[in-house]
Amino acid sequence: ISTLMKKPVKPIDGDPHRDREQAKYDQPIASREHLLDVIKQASAPLSIEKLAKKLGFKKLSDQREALQRRIGAMIRDGQLIENRMQQLLPVDADALK
Repeated sequence: ISTLMKKPVKPIDGDPHRDREQAKYDQPIASREHLLDVIKQASAPLSIEKLAKKLGFKKLSDQREALQRRIGAMIRDGQLIENRMQQLLPVDADALK
């Protein structure tokens, strides 16, 4: 029986929560906080592809799949919204009160 081994994912530079993510996951991805910071700092809404490019991910990588899953969870949890053009926007929880 052969097992497929995934290549280790390079940690995300600049993520203040990198150590926490590495401790939790075999294939760490940028933390939710870091992703929110990157999206908030952008001058316009970002597509997942543009976000991946800003993070330095290659087109076909395990990181891209993990990023898509993390973004999906953030949308589900109300941290992000996706507009009609499939661009990501942070949810301003303070403005919703």
